[in-house]
Amino acid sequence: MSKKSGPCMVIFNDNQGLCDPYGWDRECKGALTSYDKDTPPVVFPNRQQARKAITVSRRYAELQTAQGEPANTDFIEAVRCIKIVPVDIVKEAAGE
Repeated sequence: MSKKSGPCMVIFNDNQGLCDPYGWDRECKGALTSYDKDTPPVVFPNRQQARKAITVSRRYAELQTAQGEPANTDFIEAVRCIKIVPVDIVKEAAGE
């Protein structure tokens, strides 16, 4: 399985030291938000599913902005910092 078709995460990376993964947004099914203790990072089975979540997140942010509501502007103003990165799934700890 190649890294391009395997499991991945969506992260915010501004290339200035900030690199955070996204979790599911509780307000909008399919949208992403910055992770915290209530929204753990999401691992997607493939890039296609990750891209779909980014699209939903962008559209949700645009809707919130149009309605004058607070929005996650990462998906509008900082979209170049949104990256899909491959992840390794560990089946057993190294050295065991």
